Amino acid sequence: MKSCTEYIDELAPSQREAARIGKNAVIAAGAGSGKTRVLAARYLHLVVERKIPPKEILALTFTKKAASEMYGRIYNTLQNASDPEAQEAVANFHEARITTIDSFCNSIARDACRRYGISPDFTIDAAQTSALARELALPFYLERRKSPAIRHLLRANTQQTIADELFAKTMIEHSPVSSPIDFAALFEAQSREISREFARACGEIARTVDALEGLEGGTGNPWSEMKELIPCAPAIPEENDRDGIRELAAFLIKLTKIPFRAGKNEAVMEAKELIQEIKKKTLPDYLALANFLLNKEVIRETGSLLAEFQELFHREKRKRSLMTFADVSRLAVDALRDDHDLRKAVKESISSIMIDEFQDDNELQRNLLFLIAEKPDRCADGIPEPQDLKPEGLFFVGDEKQSIYRFRGADVSVFRALARDFAGEDTPALGTNYRTEAALIDTFNRIFPSVFLNPAFYTEQAFPLYEAEFSPIIAHRDTAGLSPRMEALLVRKDVFPENDPRCLSPHETEAAEVASRIQELVSLGTPVRAEDGIRPCAWDDIAILFRSTTRQYLYERELRSRGIPYQAESLRGLFGDAPVNDLYAFLRLAVYPADDEAYAVVLRGPLAGISDLAVAEALMARRGGQQDAAGKTFPAELASRVSDNDAAGLSRLREIFEWLRENADRKPAAELVSHLWYDRGYRQVILEDPALHHYLELYDYFFELARTADAKGETLAVFLDRVAQMMANEIQVTDLDIPVERHGGVRLMTVHKSKGLEFPIVFLVDCGNQGREAGNSDAVYWSDAEGASINSGAPEDLPQAGSNWFYLKAKEEERLRTEAEIRRLLYVAMTRAETLLFASGVLSIGEEEEAAEPEEDSAHGTTVAGAEAREALPEAALIELVAAYFDKKETTAQKKGEKRRSRTFFDFLLKAWLAGPVEGAKLADIPPRMREARKAADRAQRTLLFKPEEIPESAYQKGPRERFAATALHGLRHENAIAANPDGEQTTPQQSEPPADPIDALLDENGVTAAEFGTWAHRAIEARFLGLQAFLPEALAPALESMAARFLESPLGAEAAAAQWRESEYAFITRWELDDGSGGGKRSVSVSGQMDLVFDRGDAVVVVDYKTDRIEDPALHAEQLAVYRKAAADLRGKKAETWLFYLRSGNAVLVEG
Repeated sequence: MKSCTEYIDELAPSQREAARIGKNAVIAAGAGSGKTRVLAARYLHLVVERKIPPKEILALTFTKKAASEMYGRIYNTLQNASDPEAQEAVANFHEARITTIDSFCNSIARDACRRYGISPDFTIDAAQTSALARELALPFYLERRKSPAIRHLLRANTQQTIADELFAKTMIEHSPVSSPIDFAALFEAQSREISREFARACGEIARTVDALEGLEGGTGNPWSEMKELIPCAPAIPEENDRDGIRELAAFLIKLTKIPFRAGKNEAVMEAKELIQEIKKKTLPDYLALANFLLNKEVIRETGSLLAEFQELFHREKRKRSLMTFADVSRLAVDALRDDHDLRKAVKESISSIMIDEFQDDNELQRNLLFLIAEKPDRCADGIPEPQDLKPEGLFFVGDEKQSIYRFRGADVSVFRALARDFAGEDTPALGTNYRTEAALIDTFNRIFPSVFLNPAFYTEQAFPLYEAEFSPIIAHRDTAGLSPRMEALLVRKDVFPENDPRCLSPHETEAAEVASRIQELVSLGTPVRAEDGIRPCAWDDIAILFRSTTRQYLYERELRSRGIPYQAESLRGLFGDAPVNDLYAFLRLAVYPADDEAYAVVLRGPLAGISDLAVAEALMARRGGQQDAAGKTFPAELASRVSDNDAAGLSRLREIFEWLRENADRKPAAELVSHLWYDRGYRQVILEDPALHHYLELYDYFFELARTADAKGETLAVFLDRVAQMMANEIQVTDLDIPVERHGGVRLMTVHKSKGLEFPIVFLVDCGNQGREAGNSDAVYWSDAEGASINSGAPEDLPQAGSNWFYLKAKEEERLRTEAEIRRLLYVAMTRAETLLFASGVLSIGEEEEAAEPEEDSAHGTTVAGAEAREALPEAALIELVAAYFDKKETTAQKKGEKRRSRTFFDFLLKAWLAGPVEGAKLADIPPRMREARKAADRAQRTLLFKPEEIPESAYQKGPRERFAATALHGLRHENAIAANPDGEQTTPQQSEPPADPIDALLDENGVTAAEFGTWAHRAIEARFLGLQAFLPEALAPALESMAARFLESPLGAEAAAAQWRESEYAFITRWELDDGSGGGKRSVSVSGQMDLVFDRGDAVVVVDYKTDRIEDPALHAEQLAVYRKAAADLRGKKAETWLFYLRSGNAVLVEG
């Protein structure tokens, strides 16, 4: 064991300074810089050298996984420290407050939610909340569909879009229950801005028209047309002059259509430039402003409807006690801001705050932390400023270059503003990378300066807060025997022959190249770092990272075809391969017999094993005759027109089809899938060919999809329609808990999922992917600056005015923010690599080459394109093409009067090669690839070599339940005893019914259930212990306060109040030997529960269970309290007592085992 001093002194100087810093600080921690170790050292410093106990240190992060890792790292650090303060902290580590920011907000929200009309037992469920919004939106819309605003919006939207997008989505994404949107105030503020901007735009138009009118000396038809048009310019309209607004728009549109061309006449060129400025900037602005002015009443009424729906939605959320994490976060901040007593209590409970990964925060989370880090003697309205904070209360750790969750609301500018506010010469930075090899770090330092913007170039304006600054990375590792390097692999789309089925597509070629290189790396035993030197790489040393998973299925297919094991975070290729597609087609045919595509898939599938001739005969027979679709499916008369083998196959298909038709509405979808796979022999077909074994696990995923549909109560038709939608839209399959047996394998994941991980070898693929084009297709456009603005669509009398001014105003900055995020995403992806990094992608780079001369294929007697004959270009030639690629992009942008757009990883990465070769990195050309020849024996037409009816049937029984709630154990034993002896005489203890008391009458009068009353009683007692005011229903408050006083004035309550360690509503999970009354004896299970009150009396740990029951029968709770005794004894390492305290009577009953 080491002392705190020894542990911290072993750190690098910058890490040591960060751990002991004595002021509010933002510590910049680059990739692989050891920030987790610094956080643990900081915690140790606070405990040992600052004498702060764990319960007063709040450590926050953003995911449960990160919180769990931080908890373990800090605990191990304290456990291995010899200081008495550290050992005491270990003993009291159950009091540590290491959690996610969402969980912390949740704890505050549950204390404060009554202020906003929400019950403390609310449920956080985004899916249910979304479903509620949509459930309310359609009837709300239908009742108001005759509204003029709705009728206007229907011109460009469907009814479903208005219900789902305008009403439901706006509430789900932007309307927290504690801070509803004030649509009326928004409309007024937006109206004022539109008035100002309209006056500005009209002023610019007037000045430009005057300038055009004053030009002299031009020649040519366009000049004459312009000179004839200018005197016809209408007067500048007022904002309420509808006709005037339309007339000026028509004039400007006509003016911008005058076909000026390049020339030497100065007056003509000046006129052209002025009109170009109108076309590119002034006219779009004017039309967007006209959109608001001409649709003003539509926008006002739509806002009123949204406000009305918001009230309905929030009322129903309160009624159902439904919240989202966004609701909880906002409520926590609102409560701390407005409730000074709550803020004071929270502040007093926290002495120091540590926050990890704060680059992924936003303004709301920053405000939360400022509220709880406020100076003790200050509690003013609003959010504190940096100078209002405790001087040593906040310790932020993060890396602005790794802020990649903008789509979730993260805002890197908040982190950068904090770093600026807390900046100082003595603030250390963690700039050393301890995981990546030095040679690769050197390459990164050559590349990243061309990826990130340089603040030195911003002389006339401030460097944008949404941009990250890059500083050279300091290398640490230099392992002997390794050859770290980077390679950029370019697949040039232009050189691929068009419509040649023998050639892989560019994206297929990229996937094949990556899979081939992975196979080669492992087969050659490429060295990677080991704990004590180097070792040959294995499959699980390699990761394939995607910006998006759109083309992931290509990589899954290539890896499977080579027998390379892999693990994917989500499935993209589930429906692209035969097993799932065949099973789906058979089920679909049973439900929709007229589906010709499904029929053809089944005929070609392995369960048929029929020839091409038989397939053709079956398809032709389906087209004729008078039978319905079911009757024309595998008709019996086909047997006479095909071979005996084909007839047997068609008969087999007909039998399966009829069985499915008969059972489609009787058996669960999962059972039907299982029947086709096992009982009908599809699995056997795959098992016969070892080359197909990699397809076996796809069944597990499809089965789980079907089982999930059954659990939701979906019919087979609904399940199949949902699968069809997933196939059509290439929706990835996620959140399936499949116990697939895998040992290692190449990891496939998005860059976002890879954050925080590291791999010896990384393939960053699809670097030519442009991502999703940002647009404004939603019914409501939202911006943090302007709030919600209605996309009202073009007015009927000015169809060109379709843009939303507030979107148009923010469009350019939104583009720049998106580019900044791509830079950071590229940085995160590249810095996952320890030794080898490959970046690959498809790019249209350079001029299209002439098609290669066809070559004679003597084996087939046909000609094929000679794509396989193309040789890879040398690096020097590629660099020239890269330079030409960027020149072309720049020229194209200039012609459009725009700035060059960068949307792909390659748009940023390849710029490093503009100055020539990059040391430590290679630029490589990947030529087209030919498809492999099909095997002579076509597996799709394989004849079944077994009899499906002889396959033994496997029966799978449901396993026994393994987890229980402590409160359910008594009822479970009683129910199972009856089930085990249904004919036996059952006796129920007879209890005398006590007379009704005033509490019962009070509950009936106010419509309150016993469970709700019990929750409030618990809350009243807990508030007494915390010294806070409990927010209780006015009608019930006297009774509840009386019960709370009754307990606190009892001997048991006095002991609890005097205890040094005490917890309320203490959740636990423990192992328990359960005899459930079924006759099977005892078995070990997991039991979870929540102790109403637990405290340490010194000689024993005491558990108190409050009861508001009118009937006092301790035997009903004996087993529940036995579990509590075990859990409490395990927790504190001493004997435990359990008590029932009946709040109505004040009786305390000791319950012993």
